[in-house]
Amino acid sequence: MVGLGVLGVLCGTTGCQTLLGLDQTTFEPQDGSVRDAQDIDAPSVCDATPICTSSTGRSVCGQLYTVGGTNLPLRAASPTGATCAAATDTGPCALTVTGHALADLYMPLGPAGTAGVIDDCGHYAVVDLPADGTDVGIVVASGAGDHAQAVSPVLGRMKAAGVDRDVRAYALPTATVVAWAAEMAPAAPTRMLAITEGFLVTYLRGGAPIDQKHVARNAESPLDGPLESTMSPTVVGNAPWAGYFSDVAFGTLDPANVGPGGTGTQVNGTAFADLGASVTKVAGVGRSNRCDVALQRVPNSFVFITLAGC
Repeated sequence: MVGLGVLGVLCGTTGCQTLLGLDQTTFEPQDGSVRDAQDIDAPSVCDATPICTSSTGRSVCGQLYTVGGTNLPLRAASPTGATCAAATDTGPCALTVTGHALADLYMPLGPAGTAGVIDDCGHYAVVDLPADGTDVGIVVASGAGDHAQAVSPVLGRMKAAGVDRDVRAYALPTATVVAWAAEMAPAAPTRMLAITEGFLVTYLRGGAPIDQKHVARNAESPLDGPLESTMSPTVVGNAPWAGYFSDVAFGTLDPANVGPGGTGTQVNGTAFADLGASVTKVAGVGRSNRCDVALQRVPNSFVFITLAGC
């Protein structure tokens, strides 16, 4: 657990410094995220990039983001930049963040990981993860059970003490997952669709979402949507299957855009896929090329991954 004595709120004659080292008079955004009109008109303590430090290991720091249409930084209603000292009902202080070796997350009962800290601006820090691991996962969850476990992999890290900054992590309400299942139900009209885990994929080229990409598993063919199960009254996706969003922020799954066999085409660079237990690579297949990344299933979790250069 990160000591709050190291990353606490410090107030004195020069003002207050927040949990992650933000100066409240510094407003210049540095994380590349989209700010809303309120942020632009009235700069706040949340606009600066948190200071990220390490001592014996390699730290990961960044910002929590919402899922489901807005894709904005997750913040308290009236943020101050202070550390989350107690759990709240909503906002970033309702969540927990931990860092893990990615290989540990592939196991159903892996080690507990390294606890991180969050402030009410949604900034987080997981300090001094072991420096000898190249691939780690940042896990965002909620003890109240109103958020699904969301994993943001950080791949190919340097094997040295230091920091990995500006790592985007996601808060995924369970209500959003339920809505995705309902949106995909027309693809399986006589039974209920259950979504319990999978991959949230963004395809980029030149830093922008790329269309005409379809999800594939390992070296297999592109995927269609969920099929009805003949073995159970509940459709569990008959993995592997994929669905495609109608927006870039993982807002609405469009059942018409179900891959090569669908009536539409994937046009926003974002997809959901349940790839089953045998996945070793998450791929994107286009008209003339294929891209992939080596990843495995994380049980009962949703893994957010970006494939750039597709």
